[in-house]
Amino acid sequence: MTTTLDIPHTSTPAPRPLLARGTAVAAAVLLLGGGTVAILAGSEQVGDHTQGLGALSEIVTGLAFLAAAFCLVLQRPVRGWRAWLWSLAPFGLTVGGLTMLAVPVLGQEPPGWLFLLGVVPSFVGLVAAGVLGTRRLWPWWTGVAVALFLPIMFALPFNSVPMAGVWVCVALTARARGVSAAAR
Repeated sequence: MTTTLDIPHTSTPAPRPLLARGTAVAAAVLLLGGGTVAILAGSEQVGDHTQGLGALSEIVTGLAFLAAAFCLVLQRPVRGWRAWLWSLAPFGLTVGGLTMLAVPVLGQEPPGWLFLLGVVPSFVGLVAAGVLGTRRLWPWWTGVAVALFLPIMFALPFNSVPMAGVWVCVALTARARGVSAAAR
C-alpha cells in the first residue's frame, strides 16, 4: 500500500544567495579589470579587439557578462511570463559575453545581427529584471541600476566603473527570496 502526501506547493527553494552575490562581485571585478586595461593601454591599442590589449579587454569584459548572466539566472524571483521576460537578460548577456570571447579567437568583430541578438534581449530583460527584482530582491535604486546597465555601457565614457557599480549594488542589496505563489 502506498501513501501519498498532498502538500501544497507554495514556493520553491530560495536561490543560492552566496553564489549569486559572488557572481555579481565577479562581474564587477572583471568589468573593472577590463576598464583598467582599456585606460592603461589607450584607445589606439584597445580599439582592435582581435589582438594584444584590446583582445585582453574584450575577453575580460566577455567573462564579466557571463558572470552577470549567471547572477541573474540564480536570482530569478518570478515564474510564468515574468520569468520569460527576466530570462531575456541572462540570454542576451550570455550571447554578448560569448561573442566577446569569440572576437579574439576568430580575429574579427561579430556581424551586426549577432550584436543585435545580444543587445535587444539584454535591454528588454535587464529592464524587466530591474522592475521585477524591486521589492522582491533589492531596493528600487538597485533595480534602476540593473535597468540602466546597457544605456550606461553605450552612453557613458569610462563606462566600466558605473557598469561595475551596477553589480556591486546587486551583490550588496540582493536578498534571498524564493518564488512565491504571488510572484507567478
